[in-house]
Amino acid sequence: MIYAEIWAIIFFIFTATAALEILSLVGFSEDVMFDNVGKEDAYLVLKRNDPGLLWLAKSTLESSTNLAC
Repeated sequence: MIYAEIWAIIFFIFTATAALEILSLVGFSEDVMFDNVGKEDAYLVLKRNDPGLLWLAKSTLESSTNLAC
């Protein structure tokens, strides 16, 4: 049971890392915003205005996963 949970965590980490890498290749970058208390929060911002690149990434992901976005 624990072995399966460890593999599930490892799978989640690798898929999240791969997803973040795809987003950064498309033009997203990490930025930091501060709230009223001064706590910082990281989020992704699209810094590149290239609809063709976004469409290519979306199309590639759809064809490799057989899911329509």
